[in-house]
Amino acid sequence: ENQKDDFVDYMFNTKLFNHWICSHHFSKAASLALEVGRHFEDRLGLPAQSIRLYNDSLDLLREDKENATGIGGFSDRVFEEVDVSDLEYIIRLQVALGKALGMAQRMTESVTA
Repeated sequence: ENQKDDFVDYMFNTKLFNHWICSHHFSKAASLALEVGRHFEDRLGLPAQSIRLYNDSLDLLREDKENATGIGGFSDRVFEEVDVSDLEYIIRLQVALGKALGMAQRMTESVTA
C-alpha cells in the first residue's frame, strides 16, 4: 500500500513539477525539485533523476549557454533582480546538484570496480 501511495505521489509531483517549469515559476519548481530530488536520492537511490530536476529548475534562470556572460550560467541581471528567497533556492539547488553528481559518480565507480 505504501509503495502505491509513493507512486501516486511521484506521478502527481512529476506533473506538478512540469507545470511549474512550463509556467516559468522558479520558486515553486525549485521547492518541489528539492523535495522530490531528495526523495529520489534518499529513498530510491536515483541521483540521476534528481540531477535532471535540479538542472531543469536552474535552467529557468540560466542564460542561453551560447550567450552566457554571468556567473555559473546566470546573467548579472538574475542576481540583481531575484529576491532573497529565489537566491536561496539557487544556492540550495546548486548544493543539491553537487551532492547528487557526487553520489552518481560514486555509484558509477562502484559498478565498474
